Amino acid sequence: MFSFSIQTQCSHSPQKQVSSQFKTQCSHSQFKTQCSHSQFKTQCSHSQFKTQCSHSQFKKKCSHSQFKTQCSHSQFKTQCSHSQFKTQCSHSQFKTQCSHSQFKSQCSKSNVL
Repeated sequence: MFSFSIQTQCSHSPQKQVSSQFKTQCSHSQFKTQCSHSQFKTQCSHSQFKTQCSHSQFKKKCSHSQFKTQCSHSQFKTQCSHSQFKTQCSHSQFKTQCSHSQFKSQCSKSNVL
């Protein structure tokens, strides 16, 4: 339903400050592949991501400290503020999986429209 490009969001320069810690995480081959891979882009673009988010494999990534840091990044927050992603982010399953302090704070920020 939505056609925004996660790859673009991941590759463009963030409007907000980017911590060096995130730069390290974002450059990590696992996330870089995940972020640019067409399958991930599709999952982030529409309701299929909801399935991925509920999937145990994603749950592990989401709970992993590396992903938690990535979740707190302003570019990811932009994805989170997208209306479609916001729905997933607010969804009880995803909220539980991603409710670690870093991600929770970003998803709860007032700039999440």
